[in-house]
Amino acid sequence: MQEFLNAAFENRSEDLHSLGDALDVLARAKILTELEHKTKIRRKELCRILLGAGNPTPEALTKIAEALGLEMPVHFGKTLPLQSQTPISSQTFYSQRQQEQTHAHVRSSPL
Repeated sequence: MQEFLNAAFENRSEDLHSLGDALDVLARAKILTELEHKTKIRRKELCRILLGAGNPTPEALTKIAEALGLEMPVHFGKTLPLQSQTPISSQTFYSQRQQEQTHAHVRSSPL
């Protein structure tokens, strides 16, 4: 990592933005390595999930959140238990959430 930063400095020592970019690359690499160790999710899959290109399971999302010291703000409900290994697309997830909210709104609306 130090060699990467040194090379960036040698190539563009007067360009602070380039050095900032180099530090950004190093920070992301370090975070991904830590997430990979904590979650036991392969780096390639982590990248896909974090870029929104993957099809993560609720378990994977929960592992990532916990590795970051966070709690998931949603519960996956009866249709998709948290322990499920079935991948769910973001479109399916949001569609299910919208249906649940619509049903909840209809039940709570006064007649």
